[in-house]
Amino acid sequence: MKALPECRRDGHHRAQVVKLIVNRLRFTTSCSIQTLAYAAGNVPERVVRRVITRFAVRGLVRNETNGYWSATGALKADAEVATCSAD
Repeated sequence: MKALPECRRDGHHRAQVVKLIVNRLRFTTSCSIQTLAYAAGNVPERVVRRVITRFAVRGLVRNETNGYWSATGALKADAEVATCSAD
């Protein structure tokens, strides 16, 4: 049986990778998959493609020319987050 990559087993690491990808997209004009993989800590490109695909389905990123990706206004907006208690 093939072992799962560490990123899939460790929820904290996965969240950190997604955060780094989002930050890179929010503060640059456009990025390639390779650039995003490097910015996320040298994760495999397939991991970045999986994250980008999910973002694209939700309308958070768009594919630019030659395989470059850019954030849409929805990803660049500073959303206010409300904390809910489970009382």
